[in-house]
Amino acid sequence: MPFWAQPLIRAQVKAANRDSNRREAARNALIALLATGRRLWLLIGERLVGEGAVDRPEEVFHLMPSEVERYAHGLLPRDGLRARVASRSELFAVWQASTPAEWFCLGAEGRPYGGEMPRSTVETGKKSADGVWRGVATGTGVARGKVRRLRHPAEGLALQTGEILVAPSTDPGWTPLFLKAAGLVVETGGYMSHGAIVAREFALPAVVNLPGILDALRDGEEIVVDGLRGEVVRVRSETVAR
Repeated sequence: MPFWAQPLIRAQVKAANRDSNRREAARNALIALLATGRRLWLLIGERLVGEGAVDRPEEVFHLMPSEVERYAHGLLPRDGLRARVASRSELFAVWQASTPAEWFCLGAEGRPYGGEMPRSTVETGKKSADGVWRGVATGTGVARGKVRRLRHPAEGLALQTGEILVAPSTDPGWTPLFLKAAGLVVETGGYMSHGAIVAREFALPAVVNLPGILDALRDGEEIVVDGLRGEVVRVRSETVAR
């Protein structure tokens, strides 16, 4: 850079670092607040278990705060509370067992209907004859390392520095793990998904939209993640035990 532009670049980098730190600090504060609220709500659930209103403390999350307050003041009978929990538990189980639509279209009279992703997009996640998985490139660099498959950020202690993180999807809860990983591979997502955006911010080589790659890879085997071409390559065939 020419000497006259260097002070401007330094000022912009400093402002970007400051704004990024503020954003992460706000997220950390929000997560800490929600964690405290969750513990308090579980304590209320334990009390409801003792009173026979619910069977497990976690069932309190199927209730609205106003309903718990009405029950505490005797305005909602215990049987009514149990009936609401049972009904919502059944509905929640149905939601968990269902597969959400990947693609929504507007049909007749503007009514939306769900379906699968367009065939050309789904096929990008399939392994080709040359042993390469092709997905959506995030515009970052190239990384090589050992695979570490995680299905939830709570499993993050298993991730070692320099390993390639392979996940089904990501959200802000996964972000701290990006600091340890050398690369990122995600089964779902696009250019504007959480994994792709944060990977670009952290200059982390990443490829997203590779359905099925979590089961196709094994922990410990070595791969190359090319975030510029959108390719994941297995560099050696031997694998280690799960």
